[in-house]
Amino acid sequence: MKTIIKDSLIEPYEIYIDELNHTVGIPNFNEKTQTTHLLGSKHFHSLEGCLRHIAKKIIVEKEQKLTIKQYITEYGNLLEQFKQLFNGI
Repeated sequence: MKTIIKDSLIEPYEIYIDELNHTVGIPNFNEKTQTTHLLGSKHFHSLEGCLRHIAKKIIVEKEQKLTIKQYITEYGNLLEQFKQLFNGI
């Protein structure tokens, strides 16, 4: 059994959570087997680890040139967006 987190804030990534792991990747549906698996999947012990990984991937995939300060600022902004989701908990 697993829980799937799909949110516009982390697109195109999804997070699969089972009894042991949090897994991040890009979903890929196989027509032949009628199953979905995560491309480029990475396993983490926490949701926080997943979100940090996704933040880094989102920045890197933009293929931009950044200073260290710009990278840290952009990374921090993404993490702050994720943290806002936890405020109501």
